[in-house]
Amino acid sequence: MSREAARLALLDGTDVLYLARYEGTNPIRLTANIGDRFPAHVTATGKAVLSTLPDAWWRTATGARPSCRSPRAP
Repeated sequence: MSREAARLALLDGTDVLYLARYEGTNPIRLTANIGDRFPAHVTATGKAVLSTLPDAWWRTATGARPSCRSPRAP
């Protein structure tokens, strides 16, 4: 084991759902807990998952562009 923190998540609709977690011994912590759900386009995990999908997936799934959760979000 690498001693790094890790999360197991899946894409559920347009959200990322966290299923499992491992807290490593290093001081870096991840804040997502089991059962947490976040819009996929605002999390690093979600962005990694979305990057593997076809370009048209988001429009097909939602009928719109991703919304921003912060004025600083691209």
